[in-house]
Amino acid sequence: MFGMSATTPSPEFQRPKSNLDGPPSTDRHPTIQDAISWFDYEHLPKHLQGFSKQCALLAESLLAQLPDSPQLALGLQKLLEAKDCFVRAAKAQQHDEAIKLSAELQEVRKAAIRDLDARLERVSPENPMGVELPADDGPTLDFEHIARQPRPFA
Repeated sequence: MFGMSATTPSPEFQRPKSNLDGPPSTDRHPTIQDAISWFDYEHLPKHLQGFSKQCALLAESLLAQLPDSPQLALGLQKLLEAKDCFVRAAKAQQHDEAIKLSAELQEVRKAAIRDLDARLERVSPENPMGVELPADDGPTLDFEHIARQPRPFA
């Protein structure tokens, strides 16, 4: 299945360690022990550990109250599937937030490019900085004419 023999685990495969108290109990059925081992959460990023930890604590509580049975094994399997779904939902939410932030940053980038393009359109020898010049509202002071006037105290 998927390039591996169903009986031979991949060489890099390692069973996760359980966060449940102490080493796996040998007085539990092997199916229950196997299910317990998959409730590890310390390998997850901190923001995802809480979801997984709640399921591990529920599993621990159930194990303390119920004897081994096919229904307990099935219930633990379903809880494990639910835990995986909760972690994936949290990862998807984080991914969606990252995409939204990326889209917002793209809009800021596009606005900056539009502003730069508008400035570049205004660049000319008279306006080398591309700043928006005020409209010509008629005569202005002619500084060269004022400079040619005789100074009274010179």
